[in-house]
Amino acid sequence: MSSGKAKALGATFSAKDKDKLTAKVARHLLKPVPSGRRPDCVHPSALASEHFCPRQSYYSIRGYPPEDGSRSMVMEVVFETGHQAHDKWQNWFWDMGLLKGDFGCSVCGERWEGQSPAECMNFECGAQRSLLKYLEVPIENEEYLIGGRADGDVEGHGLIEVKTIGIGTIKYDAPHLIDRFTYEHVDLDGNPHTGVDMEALWNSIRIPFPAHIRQGMIYAFCKGRDRMTFIYEPKFATKMPKEFVVHLRMDMIEEVLEECLIVKRALADGRPPKRPVWAEKAHKACKECPFKGVCYAKRESDSGRDSDAGETEPGGEGGPPEGRAESTGPA
Repeated sequence: MSSGKAKALGATFSAKDKDKLTAKVARHLLKPVPSGRRPDCVHPSALASEHFCPRQSYYSIRGYPPEDGSRSMVMEVVFETGHQAHDKWQNWFWDMGLLKGDFGCSVCGERWEGQSPAECMNFECGAQRSLLKYLEVPIENEEYLIGGRADGDVEGHGLIEVKTIGIGTIKYDAPHLIDRFTYEHVDLDGNPHTGVDMEALWNSIRIPFPAHIRQGMIYAFCKGRDRMTFIYEPKFATKMPKEFVVHLRMDMIEEVLEECLIVKRALADGRPPKRPVWAEKAHKACKECPFKGVCYAKRESDSGRDSDAGETEPGGEGGPPEGRAESTGPA
């Protein structure tokens, strides 16, 4: 295991825990595996962030390897929890006969676009529902280099995105709610503590978080729809899910689309775009970036002065893998 991955594992488990079953699972999760995400486009979930970085997307599309330690067991558990919630809602919509999108057969490999199929569309196969899989809804726009998948397309309700909402999501997307519902109390021994009234916080959420609003508008724009529905499922309480509808407003995503064009032009020029105005080494988004090493690398210029290696295409060690096909648009 590389030093970076060992560090990521060490952040979760100490040396004395290395033989625990959970530690073995952590080592398994930290092995490199295909993500299933398209590598040749800008993803709406990244675009939705207030700290979207065209430079990060450039490095990703160009095939620069993410730094070790950019994944952790905590992240993998969070992602898997989200996948399970998606599967659950998709299966409910499928059972109701309302689920539209791309489907596939795990027996013969057939793929097709349809609505809540009961069996494989390949009549020579005929595999039943339990052997079929939902491949979600492709989101593509070649002009803006956008690609991804929405969680569903439900008859009568349009595009659907399911979000599992926990304390981490709220801290990142709506920290003001944490501040608002944090309280202080003293335990029986007289020790002071702080807590968050999660039930009151959940009840206070009446609109989607800003990043989700932007993501929904990007999905709607790419699919030629006028709205998108979000389902918020709480992780922290036995509360009812919340449902929100986001309506497309082009004025709210014009800047986002321009940033997509910045990435596209940079790929065509073979030169990474400049860092956003907010970017600096100490910024949380930069510290967590899987390409922070190459982004902030220095090289010696012809004049003998250090310059930003990212302003020209880095070569040699740290560059994109040899043989990696380069793309300037969705396939």
